[in-house]
Amino acid sequence: MHFLGKWITAAAILVLTGATYAPPATETLSVTISGAGKVRANVPCTWQANVTGGTGNYTLAWSGGINGAPFSYDQYAATTPASGIFYITVTATDLNGETDTATKPVMISATAGPCLV
Repeated sequence: MHFLGKWITAAAILVLTGATYAPPATETLSVTISGAGKVRANVPCTWQANVTGGTGNYTLAWSGGINGAPFSYDQYAATTPASGIFYITVTATDLNGETDTATKPVMISATAGPCLV
């Protein structure tokens, strides 16, 4: 489109008219946590957040875990406690504010395999 002596794009037209635009979501936002669900005591482990759908530029908020071990953007790493069950939770939020939450229970067991970091 030609406007005031310059060629402009559809995106510029949206700005000129005051409209807003967000890219369409391809599918419903979904987050899962991958990693061991049964681990040995006192070993280092890593769990990964996997996000699909929604509209890109996700934010992730982790909670739960073990003894205040730090969370990074898309993964959680910690040394497992001596016994019990603990829970790791992550909430993903997309560009449009849609959210999804996943929780993974992790059982400590003497018969479990090791975690690979």
